[in-house]
Amino acid sequence: MKIIGTRTTATLTGIWTVLGMRFFVLPLLSPRTPRLSGLLFVAFGFVVLLVPYKLFVEGSDSKRWGWRCFFSRDYWREAPHVIVRTIFWFLGVVAAAAVLSLIETR
Repeated sequence: MKIIGTRTTATLTGIWTVLGMRFFVLPLLSPRTPRLSGLLFVAFGFVVLLVPYKLFVEGSDSKRWGWRCFFSRDYWREAPHVIVRTIFWFLGVVAAAAVLSLIETR
């Protein structure tokens, strides 16, 4: 199954990242269980940040696999599109964080 990264999915992934970090990851960082909370932080960071970024910003049909990908023309042909989607991901992160900070200050 191909998952194609678009600007919309990149923006929604940015929103998912902020919501996931705020409601799932930050409550796990309690001082009572530092070793367990560190392990859970890495696990949720993987689920909330890395996997969605790889699937919905880069896309699963991406040519960005392996260490030799930097030397292929497909990689550099695709790079501007991934950069634009990364900017949209970042804008989604900023917008969701701003909304959450406005909600939490009241």
